[in-house]
Amino acid sequence: MAKKKDTTSPKRPRKKPDRPPEIRSYSDADKADALLALEVSGGNVFLTAKLIGIPRCTLSEWARGKYINEDVLKLQQDKRPLLSQRLKDYAGLVCDILPSKLLTANVVQAATAMAIAIDKALLLDGKSSPKTLTDDECLNLIAAIVERAKSRRPEQDAPSGSHTPEPTPVPLPTTSSNSSP
Repeated sequence: MAKKKDTTSPKRPRKKPDRPPEIRSYSDADKADALLALEVSGGNVFLTAKLIGIPRCTLSEWARGKYINEDVLKLQQDKRPLLSQRLKDYAGLVCDILPSKLLTANVVQAATAMAIAIDKALLLDGKSSPKTLTDDECLNLIAAIVERAKSRRPEQDAPSGSHTPEPTPVPLPTTSSNSSP
């Protein structure tokens, strides 16, 4: 049996907090970093706010230009090449460890991490992403990357009785530069 709501008792007032809510302030550098993260995430305000710990409403206002001055925009532009280089360095590290992970880790996840880092670095460099590949093209590219990674392993790491294939050249999708600043 469901409990009936008591409508005769007076409502108890909500207890208010003893202190006012925390008002956060952000430097121009904080705003520039947040806007750059938002750009790299493809404009996903909800995800970016969650990842960087800034309220969604605040980030949304900044994305619309509210509370953003020229200094913030200049900082954002200045930080773009640095973040791009860091992503390229990360992609290089993933590429370097890929061969050693072939027998112990999910190579698809490592290759995906590398691809995402490269894609975001290209975006920050003002270059468009490579053309969209078909499923077959993706599978062929992944197979070629795996074969190339296997061929880079020293012979002693190869399982006994297995043959290490010769590296196969793989044509990678080309990118085109956008002329926008």
